[in-house]
Amino acid sequence: MLLSVIAVFIFCWFCSVLVRWLRMSSLSASIFSVPALPFIGHIHLLPKDRYEWPNFVIEHANRALRDGHKLIRWSIFHRFCIWALDAESAKAVLENSVELRKGRDYAFFGQWLGQGLLLSDGDKWRRQRRMLTHTFHFTMLEQYTHIFNRNAKLLVNRLSEHADNASASSDAAGEDIGPLLIRCSLDIVAEAIMGVRLDADNAKCREYVQAVKEFNDLAHIYSTSALFTFIPISWHLFGHAKETKKCVAKLKQFTRGVIEERIKIRAAEKGQSEEAEGNERRGKAFLDLLLEMEHALDREELREQVDTFMFEEIVQHFGAATDQNLSMRDVNELQLLDRCVKEALRLFPPVPVVERDLANDVPIGGRVAPRGSMVLVAPLIMHHNEQVYPRHWEFNPDHFLPEAIAARNPFDYIPFSAGPRNCIGKRFALLEMKILLVHILWHFRLSTDVPFGHNRPAMEAILRPELGLPVRIHKI
Repeated sequence: MLLSVIAVFIFCWFCSVLVRWLRMSSLSASIFSVPALPFIGHIHLLPKDRYEWPNFVIEHANRALRDGHKLIRWSIFHRFCIWALDAESAKAVLENSVELRKGRDYAFFGQWLGQGLLLSDGDKWRRQRRMLTHTFHFTMLEQYTHIFNRNAKLLVNRLSEHADNASASSDAAGEDIGPLLIRCSLDIVAEAIMGVRLDADNAKCREYVQAVKEFNDLAHIYSTSALFTFIPISWHLFGHAKETKKCVAKLKQFTRGVIEERIKIRAAEKGQSEEAEGNERRGKAFLDLLLEMEHALDREELREQVDTFMFEEIVQHFGAATDQNLSMRDVNELQLLDRCVKEALRLFPPVPVVERDLANDVPIGGRVAPRGSMVLVAPLIMHHNEQVYPRHWEFNPDHFLPEAIAARNPFDYIPFSAGPRNCIGKRFALLEMKILLVHILWHFRLSTDVPFGHNRPAMEAILRPELGLPVRIHKI
């Protein structure tokens, strides 16, 4: 009897999958597609190595663009993905004020980030966006510069310990400074976002950073495996669900602990003047602004918002520091640095792909993307469009001279996405990057023996270099 019930269930499930596949195949037939196998789609063409994905999508996108296509369709069983290839197609997706729902792959991150700003949609997202926008307005950024500068100086001290130590017996490529930069970034985001100072080298912080890495590895496995896509229960059978739950528990526990600590500090400071606070904090941390809002968030909503910004900062950002404190005005005068940072973000956009799940039929690139399909806009594709950037793998800061910018469509460069759901913290991230870079370059000359292109990025939720950041550090 039980076997009969299971057999009927599997049959009904397979029929529903087949019906969805037939419907999507019919509705999206007008959109260009690389030749696929019946039902299983393009699974046989997809790279097995995560470090092969960037070149794979860039090459296929440029080939389609050369043939005059603005969209390309990929399928894995019943899942259909439509990739926008040029700026106008990207604009049609990202500026759509109705189609704001993130793609299905983002649901995996919901286990950690909940319904924070990154993952929420509809009225909840609009309420959160309005509530949080002013906390990252450019007029608020000056209050963070002392945090950037102080942590930058600490980073210089840590890098000094590793400077000029290269020897014939050391790694030929240099030392991986990634862990030092992640530690600095965690210290900055904890103080700026949550108003507490961490020692990011302590055991709890190391455990948190490791949990972030493990969670992203699991997210990549989940989103790129046909088995887990077609048979979701297999995720549990292989033990990955248990691993994910363990990671999420560590991540949430860390953030809740920091929130509770900040609430206790605020309670102790209540009624005291700013002059009597006994610390050098100027302005208010992001978490303080959330706590003071008229319609206060509950503890779980606070955790979701803080986790969202911790996630975006931890896995995206690298930086450094100096003796003199830099202001926003100082940074804004460094035009070459600005162009170099922008060009680095063009070559390696932190978030390589953004997704939208369509609730309606949407005209894109002269075609109609059907309701129920997932549309992907890849900054990685936009930034390596050979019709816009002919020598797209070359580092060329002149791509961001005023005349070059004016000649391009604004959607040809979208390192922080664009439209209503663009990255709310992009000014914060850019200011942090620039201040840290200036401090590093004031103290050190950096070199590497790894040829450009040999340190391949992995196309995960966030681009991550295969070899880390092997660098030789020389004191100036």
